[in-house]
Amino acid sequence: MKKIYLSLIAVFLIVALTSMTPFGKKIVTVVNFSSATTLDQVLELPDVPHTYEMDLPEFLENTPSIWGSDPRPNTFSLVTNEGSTLGRVLFYDKLLSADNTVACASCHKQEFSFADNVAMSEGIEETETSRNSLQINDLAWQNTEELFWDGRHSVLEEMVIQPILNPDELGLDIVDLIIKMEDTDYYADLFTDAFGTPAITEERIGDALSQFIRSIASFDSKFDVGLQNGFSNFTQQEQLGMDLFEMNCGFCHTTPHFASPQNNSILLGANFTNGLDSIASDAGMGAWTNDPFFDGVFKTPTLRNIAVTGPFMHDGRFETLEEVVDFYSEGLENHPNTFFNWLQDPRGLQFEDNEKEALVAFMETLTAQEVLTHDKWSNPFVEENNNTVSTLDPHLFEDVTVFPNPASEFTYININNSTGKTYNITLSSMSGKQLQTDKFAGNQYVLNTSDLPVGIYMLEIRQADARRTIKLAVN
Repeated sequence: MKKIYLSLIAVFLIVALTSMTPFGKKIVTVVNFSSATTLDQVLELPDVPHTYEMDLPEFLENTPSIWGSDPRPNTFSLVTNEGSTLGRVLFYDKLLSADNTVACASCHKQEFSFADNVAMSEGIEETETSRNSLQINDLAWQNTEELFWDGRHSVLEEMVIQPILNPDELGLDIVDLIIKMEDTDYYADLFTDAFGTPAITEERIGDALSQFIRSIASFDSKFDVGLQNGFSNFTQQEQLGMDLFEMNCGFCHTTPHFASPQNNSILLGANFTNGLDSIASDAGMGAWTNDPFFDGVFKTPTLRNIAVTGPFMHDGRFETLEEVVDFYSEGLENHPNTFFNWLQDPRGLQFEDNEKEALVAFMETLTAQEVLTHDKWSNPFVEENNNTVSTLDPHLFEDVTVFPNPASEFTYININNSTGKTYNITLSSMSGKQLQTDKFAGNQYVLNTSDLPVGIYMLEIRQADARRTIKLAVN
């Protein structure tokens, strides 16, 4: 097992201070100005990469659907073991957020098929996202002409960068991200393994994340087994549910991927709402197309693993599959773009109670367990929170000043040191890498900043268990 020990810092309210133990492990002390929590941040990767490369199983190729043969644009060929390993680290690394508090995986959790279990997820500074987090399983063989709920992206490599840039999600500029990543002790090797050189670029970040996401697929659901044995493994209720589903739901969720049909821009599932609201508060595709015909229209997501991905819909309004089925049965709103106004009774599908139960039972057969549990898609970072708390003396650093800040060639650290105590001065990069360390016992310390690149640094002043950390700008 390959172990890489690292340090992460929170940029705004917390800072990280790194030291070496006798065993070579880096201990990261996170300070919020009133207490200190010691965290071990450990990246554990297998010596031999997991196997991410795969092909679509033969029993799923060209499986007939309501539209006839509907082959998927299989993109498993773009997946490599080394690229997906790098993508896995990127996906779980909180370093990709502006304050090092969230990662892609914070909103896309493995146990929920890489969706979230709340209606709206939280980004940096606990900012609530505007839509429910979509599950991202089985993207490699879905129609990916429409990504995000509003379908505004069609290239996965470009789409995965957007949450990093979004100020309500990870909120980090790509240039700043690359600087942080270059300051780690693990990304150079991972990029070399994946791409042949250690260069970190936006395109490579997007490529690696996309490879990892495309690899998130498994074919061990009860439905997959049924496809191979004529559904002899299905109960009578599940068989009824499948028949009802094909007749009533298969226009938009086509078998066997249960997402929108291929070339769905010209088929019926794409250009209509599903009747959630008579007046859409969220314009969906209409917001970026500026076409009222698309107001309230959203992507048709896959229903594979749907039973573990609630809450449901773009705004997470339904908690359970039972609520979803009730909505389609008798809860439709008469929006002018609603699909059901064209082909179905506008009141809804009018299911009987036993039919509703059968539909839910069938959708539960679409759950593939491997996606939810396999280590190759799990968090490679091990965090051991020792909860080591040290109380800071509130009077110890009350007279500390740092001037000028921003600094160009020098900055002066002034301390009311009437007792002659010895202080430790540590200057670190924003990723926790120590750049300068020194001790002094006077009232003023002169810090030479002339050789430092323009940027933001963390300046720690420490005496015994008490410490003060200041963000220092260099221009």
